[in-house]
Amino acid sequence: MLTQRLDAFARRNAANIIILVAWCALTAVMLANHEPWRDEGQAWLIVRDSPDLASIVSLLGYEGSPGLWHLLLYPLAHGGAPYWTMAALHSLLALCAVALLLFRSPLWTIEKAFIVLGYTLLYRYNVVARSYVLSCILLFMVAATYGSRRDRPWLHGLLLALLANTNLHAAIIAVGLAGAYAWETLLGPGRNLAAAGAALGIFGLGLGLAVYQVLPPPDLMRSLVRWRGLSLAADRTEEVRALTTALHGYFPAPEALTLVPTALSRFVWGWSHLAGLAELALGLVVLSRVPRVLWAYVGSAAALLVLFVFKYTGGPWHHGMLLVSLIACAWIVLDEVPDPPGQPAGLSLRRARNAGHFTTRRLVPLVFVGCAIAGPMVFIKETTREYSTGPRVAKWLEAGGWVADRSLVAVYPAPMGAAILPLLHDRDFRFYYPEYDAFGSYAIWNAAIDPSNELTRHEVAERVLERAESGSYDRVLLLCHHRTADPPVELSDGRYRLIRIFDGSVVDEWYDAYELVSRAPVLTVPDEDVGPTWTAPYGR
Repeated sequence: MLTQRLDAFARRNAANIIILVAWCALTAVMLANHEPWRDEGQAWLIVRDSPDLASIVSLLGYEGSPGLWHLLLYPLAHGGAPYWTMAALHSLLALCAVALLLFRSPLWTIEKAFIVLGYTLLYRYNVVARSYVLSCILLFMVAATYGSRRDRPWLHGLLLALLANTNLHAAIIAVGLAGAYAWETLLGPGRNLAAAGAALGIFGLGLGLAVYQVLPPPDLMRSLVRWRGLSLAADRTEEVRALTTALHGYFPAPEALTLVPTALSRFVWGWSHLAGLAELALGLVVLSRVPRVLWAYVGSAAALLVLFVFKYTGGPWHHGMLLVSLIACAWIVLDEVPDPPGQPAGLSLRRARNAGHFTTRRLVPLVFVGCAIAGPMVFIKETTREYSTGPRVAKWLEAGGWVADRSLVAVYPAPMGAAILPLLHDRDFRFYYPEYDAFGSYAIWNAAIDPSNELTRHEVAERVLERAESGSYDRVLLLCHHRTADPPVELSDGRYRLIRIFDGSVVDEWYDAYELVSRAPVLTVPDEDVGPTWTAPYGR
């Protein structure tokens, strides 16, 4: 009997299984070639090096994100698991999200292929380990169980509560979906106040917990506190750029365009936000079949765009939530207003009007074209380009004997250390961070690392020298990021010598390695030019 059921399932889902196998194969290749970067390492270091859960919670206000992802990492990081297990867990969660979409959603096969093998689910929320994968799986769980929200309101409220605790952007989306549920249960026909109270009460508790975790601490860096563009006389260039960049969440092709000629890349970048706007418009037409879902999406998307434009521009991992929430809302709409049974694709206009929605149903594949276009490009990019130099620096440090008790390794700025430290075999080794004048592992986003307090290379070098003179260190190394104001030159009257440059990665984790060769000034002139001022590439 079980064999017969499996055979029937395989025949019924043959195309979905092929898509899933292709996704798994591409994922394996990309994971084998991926170099984790600092944003991935930051969460791991916070969990690994915090003494308890309370300490982790105390840091979430600096991170600006609730701690559900940190909670999942806790058994691994505190149990001594290697760093790569975070990527394995992340891809396992991504696999669950993809399987839900393939086997439970009412989308057509071509639409599933566009989404699953496209940029967002194949790469951004699969290979790069961040909390957003939890948002994907919970959004898809909300969509898959949406039809039972009246029978199991507690489950609907619980899923929305968990969604709100994945990250700030998902919390905004959860508020929109909760608003749609409140609209339906409190204002619609057949009102059920008890069910609405149960679901919304659970969600309210979860949302309150999320808000409590991300309350900004008093010493949060100023650039994360301020809202920009609120003055009527302000220059709007930055806000316009933030808005057009956010629209790449719908059409993410520019994120994979480093492999094409520069002229074509600039052309696509210049027009891709218009393509993203067109895909958004098509998506809204599809959602218009269920007004409460349409307005839930419009409200949450508008709130996210306000956040991107006036608060924090963000990056592709933030903007992609616009597309993932659109996928979930389209899923809900297509489940609530299913395709007419047995109707061919060539349904006449008159019969389409009688069917009520079939004409707009044909628009759905167009919504995900941009995601599909970027998928193959980002696969090539991930397998042919170094994403971060962090693993290369970590190997060099260990091979050179720098990871030792009597070695001082300083990193500036502090967030750059998170790309290297999780990869070192010595879990107790710590970097010296000049901004804090302290040893540590993860960065704390307080006033000390605010851009307004940025140090020059020479100021950093002097701080490292002072720390070196206060301890018994045989060797001193400074890893300085290219983005600092000075070019990679000799520092502090010849006391430091540039011994290595790490560059060329996709994200802007480029390091200049300086060794302290003398603790007294050495008035010498460099024998050769060590290179021009370096400009970091666009960081994804």
